[in-house]
Amino acid sequence: MHPVSIASENAHPLEFAFGNHYTSMIGMFILGPKLHFFTIVQWGLIRVLETHDGHSGYEFPWSIFRLIPFGADGTYHIFHHTKNVGNYSSFMTIWDTIFNSNVDFYEAYPLDSRDLAKV
Repeated sequence: MHPVSIASENAHPLEFAFGNHYTSMIGMFILGPKLHFFTIVQWGLIRVLETHDGHSGYEFPWSIFRLIPFGADGTYHIFHHTKNVGNYSSFMTIWDTIFNSNVDFYEAYPLDSRDLAKV
C-alpha cells in the first residue's frame, strides 16, 4: 500500500509520542528557554513539510530535502512502506547506511538507474 500525504500525520499514540514528537522536539527540550519561538515554528514546519513530501507518493525533482547530505527522497521512504524492510529513516539515510538496513532498496533501485529528472 502506498502512503498518503495527509494520513502521514496519523499515528498510534505511542508512535506519535516516541517516534514523532520527542524525536522532533529533542532540541527544544535540551535548549529550553534559550531557543527562540520562531526557530521552534520553523523546525515544526520543516518536519511537517518533509513528512508530507516523503509520503506524497511523488518524486518532486525540486524538493529541498534532496539538497541535504544523506537526505531521503520519496522513493526511499515509499520502499519502506511497500516492502516493510529497511529504510526506517524518513529525513536522513545515514543510520540506515551505517546499519545496512537499506541494502534491499539499493539492490532494487541502483543509483545509476534512478533518473529523477524524468519523474
